Amino acid sequence: MKKAHKHILTICFLLFIFVGLILNISNFKNACVSVIGDIKSLDIKKAVTNFESSINDNFANKMDIVDVNGAFKKVCGQKIANGTILGDDNQLYDEDAINEKLDLDKEKESLEYTSRLMEYAENKGIFSLYVQHPNKYNVASEELPYGLTATRTIVDDMYVNELKAQGKNVIDLRESKYNVNNFYKTDHHWTVESAFNANLIIKEYISQSQSAHKIEMNKAEDYKKVTKQNSLLGSYGIRVGQYFAGKDDYSVMIPEFNTQYIYEAYDTNHKKVAEKEGPYEDVFIEKSYLDNPDYLNKYNTYILDGTIEARAINKTSNNDTKVLLIGDSFSRPLFTFLSDGVYEIRFLDAQEGRYNDSFKDYIDEYNPDILLIMYNYGFAENSLADKEYL
Repeated sequence: MKKAHKHILTICFLLFIFVGLILNISNFKNACVSVIGDIKSLDIKKAVTNFESSINDNFANKMDIVDVNGAFKKVCGQKIANGTILGDDNQLYDEDAINEKLDLDKEKESLEYTSRLMEYAENKGIFSLYVQHPNKYNVASEELPYGLTATRTIVDDMYVNELKAQGKNVIDLRESKYNVNNFYKTDHHWTVESAFNANLIIKEYISQSQSAHKIEMNKAEDYKKVTKQNSLLGSYGIRVGQYFAGKDDYSVMIPEFNTQYIYEAYDTNHKKVAEKEGPYEDVFIEKSYLDNPDYLNKYNTYILDGTIEARAINKTSNNDTKVLLIGDSFSRPLFTFLSDGVYEIRFLDAQEGRYNDSFKDYIDEYNPDILLIMYNYGFAENSLADKEYL
């Protein structure tokens, strides 16, 4: 009976794929026409790239096919689909991240760069703090099927242990006592709630470690949580569809106290791409993403236009403290929560292809009171502009 059931499922799946191919005949034809010029110029590599892009961008009913494929793999009990692993905890993991080959020499170079940048800031009287955020792969090895293991913890441990040994200020948010190890099952990011809890921990650490620069504290009770159920299909879920592991609930946290901000965002060429003024929810939250049931990557609700450089001035602040946060996409919701405790905060995304100019020069120009670094993936390699200084 089980065999017959699987045969029926296989036939249905193949029929669905066949129908999908029929619907995309014109798409294949248009893709072939679009690369004729590349073929004539013998640029085969470009022809292949453009052909694939044309197919992917215009594929009819693409998500329906992805959904059916994911459902078929789920019913058949498969744990890996389209480069995505379904863990025993029903969380999705990236197969490439599991099989990541670490270049420890480059990682040590990045660690040295982080240490020197913190020391440079400290010599200017800037309070500097390294924050190690958690990631799925710190705990993944216990949950992965087929005996797979994750290696990223090696690098994170190296940063935390070495910077602590140097006497630097360090918070290791991977520790269970901090309650920030919660992730979306269909995405690689921590939840907005975890980012909020991290913000409280960072503020408390700064307040206890120095008294020169004030930072205001707000509690979770001061925020209203708005939840959209079964609304998020993240960077992993989009590969396997909504039935392989389901969707996530997604929440935003909005202050219930008076807020007023000036917000600006800049691109890689330092050109201003966004400018807003108003309360927290109007300047930091993209409501069209949050409220649109067809928009699945809800994590982009928080300052999507600020993925390179974001600036915020808190017009209701009771202090004049300035903060510089260097991080990655984990920092985007965190940036907004930290903003309620200081006069000004700026965020630079240190990932390759984002903000890769001199961080030293930025520190000199902005002159923050507090430097937060929450990034360690190829930091030195991405920051070539500083190599002559540090």
